[in-house]
Amino acid sequence: MRSKSPYSLTRRLGLVFVITLLLIVAQLGYVKYARISDRILEDELNTLQNIVYRFEADLSGLLDVIHKIETDESLDREDRVLAINTLLQPVAELHVAEAPSSALGYYSRHLEAVVAASPWDEMGDTLGVTLEPDHPSEQLYSGGPIQRHISEVLRGHVARYARLVYWQGHPVGHTWASIPIEVYYSKLTPAITRISLVLLIAIASFTLLLRFVLKEITRSTETLGEEMDSLASGSPTYAHQATTDHGVPVEFHPLFRRFAQMSKRVQRLTNELAQSTRLAAFGELATVIVHDIKNPLAAITATAQLGKITAPESAKCQERFEHIIEASEELDNYLKKLLVIAKDREGCGEPVSIASVIKNTLYLWEPMLDRNDVRLEVSIADALPPVTADRAALQQVFLNLLKNAVEAMPSGGKIVLAAAQRRDGVQISILDTGHGIPEDIQPSIFEKFFTTKDQGTGVGLAAAHAFVSELGGEIWFESTSGEGTTFYLQLPVRSSSVEG
Repeated sequence: MRSKSPYSLTRRLGLVFVITLLLIVAQLGYVKYARISDRILEDELNTLQNIVYRFEADLSGLLDVIHKIETDESLDREDRVLAINTLLQPVAELHVAEAPSSALGYYSRHLEAVVAASPWDEMGDTLGVTLEPDHPSEQLYSGGPIQRHISEVLRGHVARYARLVYWQGHPVGHTWASIPIEVYYSKLTPAITRISLVLLIAIASFTLLLRFVLKEITRSTETLGEEMDSLASGSPTYAHQATTDHGVPVEFHPLFRRFAQMSKRVQRLTNELAQSTRLAAFGELATVIVHDIKNPLAAITATAQLGKITAPESAKCQERFEHIIEASEELDNYLKKLLVIAKDREGCGEPVSIASVIKNTLYLWEPMLDRNDVRLEVSIADALPPVTADRAALQQVFLNLLKNAVEAMPSGGKIVLAAAQRRDGVQISILDTGHGIPEDIQPSIFEKFFTTKDQGTGVGLAAAHAFVSELGGEIWFESTSGEGTTFYLQLPVRSSSVEG
């Protein structure tokens, strides 16, 4: 099994960046160096070429004399070399003086020796030297090009320019001018220094840029890690929604947006799971409570009804039995609400006419509306499709919403109830002109057992929300303080048939 690399992605990215940067900088530096080097060398060779041309012009007038000396058999080779040098040295020194550090010389092909060299104090010991067969200057006599390069000549590295000398159409020797390579390097040194300084600045700048980029990457990943930790701890801060305002690089914005969406979805699913778990536990508890209470409650109600019939027709006695019966019925209604939340209605639904359920509900509540001075306006669209639901539970939802609407208008008002087909389903709205729902409690009104009423149970809206959610529908509201509230129910259509 291969071991994992100890380097993080950030370090790998930085290493690749640095290597790439160094290669680019090295290439740019080499190109710049080559250009400057070629330019300086070209300038030096041009100078040497001018020296050779001028020396050659003076030399051409002396070639006849030089040829006589070269062919004078009465003199030995050393004397002929010295004689030619005596003739040419003053001329050579004149031209060398115009270009300090340069050297000038003439090679006799006939004598196969250096016969003139200047300056004398540096080049005098080269007189009489014969060039080796592989010497660069020998290429001149074999049809090679005029030399214009750096080569190994006589003593060490030099920059040199060499050119053939002709007499009566034949090459009789060559002349050359050269400078030590150190002179060339000394002129190149400032350029190298400037290039090195620029490259160092570039490397330092790119290094700082790299550190900045890596720091931004690290900071962004740390921010994302903190958000993930907060999500895992169950208390997401959702700070990532504002990170784009705090310097997070734009490249990370899509990632943070996706994480924001994911964390919201996780939180929603977590809440739904917790809600489902609590609902299941509550359902079990409610079923047990309802079962244990319903039987004695039925006995109490039946006894009270029997007592009312058989008891003396005393107004006080009859009133007491009425109170017992009303309290029993109120407790029975509360138990029914609990069952709306706790009851498993899967598979218990049937096609239900929305218009029929609304009409039956209004029939039951019409006396209550009249007593509370509430006007009712009803608008039910024709041919509404039926929904598959528990009819009694659906009617209980409408009763709860109407009861809340009436209680929100203690001094009277108006309720507008409408039903129409919307968004591939049936939408019911119940509007009241009451005091509205305060903004601070709006997020909590569908929570179980949440109530602001002195005698409330907090079960009605929670039961409505649970029932509508089980149907796959939606329930929501719009409320303005002091102006009223509108509850909306969006119920899915389960059948293609249409109400008659």
